[in-house]
This record gives sequence, structure tokens and C-alpha cells, in this order.
Amino acid sequence: DVELGFKRLKIKLKTHEADAITEKDFKLANLIEKLISLTF
Repeated sequence: DVELGFKRLKIKLKTHEADAITEKDFKLANLIEKLISLTF
């Protein structure tokens, strides 16, 4: 899920097949954080 607000972006990750947070979600979260740190 993605929520967008004034000066705010919230991304929620969950693998629906597993109905839980998986290793893939953690890897994607780390990649998103790296991309954000390069941009801002």
C-alpha cells in the first residue's frame, strides 16, 4: 500500500501469498530506503 501526503510518503509491504512480511519485503524495503537516501 502507498499513502501520499504533504511532504510524506508511506509504503507498507506485505507478501499477500504468505499473508505476512517475508524476506523479499525486507529486501525491497532496504532498496527503497537506499533510493530515497540517494534522492534526498
